[in-house]
Amino acid sequence: FSLYLTIQYVAMIVIGGMGSILGALLGAAFVVLFPYVIESAMEVTALGERLASYVYAVNYAAFGLVMILFLVFEPQGLVGIWRRIQEWVLLWPFRSRPLEGGK
Repeated sequence: FSLYLTIQYVAMIVIGGMGSILGALLGAAFVVLFPYVIESAMEVTALGERLASYVYAVNYAAFGLVMILFLVFEPQGLVGIWRRIQEWVLLWPFRSRPLEGGK
């Protein structure tokens, strides 16, 4: 295994969310698509021409930054975001969980 592949595997788990199969799948989709997003962003920006020879270094740095951001601000990963969106959609008009009573 190469270092880049190892970083990608760890990023899949951390970004997707640890402890769930859905997290691994979402993380894998994110990690596969993320380099294309970075390359597209580099083509659009003025720095893209200067950084064209450093694509792999930019990918390493971007994966590291995204992993740190997810660990600090969203420890549950993409699964946590997905669950919050699901809960918001299910509870949309009321914004809070219904009270459970009489059990």
